[in-house]
Amino acid sequence: MEAELLPDGKIGCYSPMAELLGKVVVQITANLQDYSTSMSYFEYTESMSVLAVVPTMAPRQGGSTITVMGLNFINGSEYGFHCRFHNTVVEAKYINSTHAKCITPPLKYAEKLPSSGFLVSVSVSNSDPRDDQGFTSDDLYFQYYDQVVLASVTPKAISSEESSTVTVKGNGFFATVEALKCCYGDIMVPGEFISPTNIVCHTPDSLPSGLLFLDVTLNGLLQDRSKSGIQLSVYDTPSINFISPS
Repeated sequence: MEAELLPDGKIGCYSPMAELLGKVVVQITANLQDYSTSMSYFEYTESMSVLAVVPTMAPRQGGSTITVMGLNFINGSEYGFHCRFHNTVVEAKYINSTHAKCITPPLKYAEKLPSSGFLVSVSVSNSDPRDDQGFTSDDLYFQYYDQVVLASVTPKAISSEESSTVTVKGNGFFATVEALKCCYGDIMVPGEFISPTNIVCHTPDSLPSGLLFLDVTLNGLLQDRSKSGIQLSVYDTPSINFISPS
């Protein structure tokens, strides 16, 4: 194979196809007669592939931890392990041959996103992150969305011991969200999409009395909940001990 002298003094070349997996000796020559004698090896392995990401969506601001699942993930190269979102590369944490974790980068798109979000391709690599050919190409996509903004909740007070529902008004809700959850402090319960400006939140079976903040997450992750929480009052359920006169 022809080689190319790189600016940093190293030599680069493309690896030829191989019929068998395993290590092969790599040598260099300047005249096709005299070859280097150092024993350097290159290993052929099964191709890595990405099958899924969880969650499948996150806010455009970045900073969300996602799990990438696939096949034949290999760690241990000098370049480490990386995820790529469209053309933005971030370091990944290798877990095992089928799982890795990475933190989403901010979306490089200044305009307001479509109501259904914005899709970018996701791939992984354990070779030089500057080499496009080293990344997987499985046509898997990740969805960015504008963070929801909450405006109001009705009713503004709920019982601490009785499960009910509240209606939340705001902006940024959409029907295809992965896991719409309502966050009462750190307690998450399911929510129901009604319209781009309205959702219904179920309340937990029990809550401590007092004031708390209600937030919403579209991907089921507490860390990605809205940061514009609205106050909700939680009261102890009243009871009647006696009536006078009876």
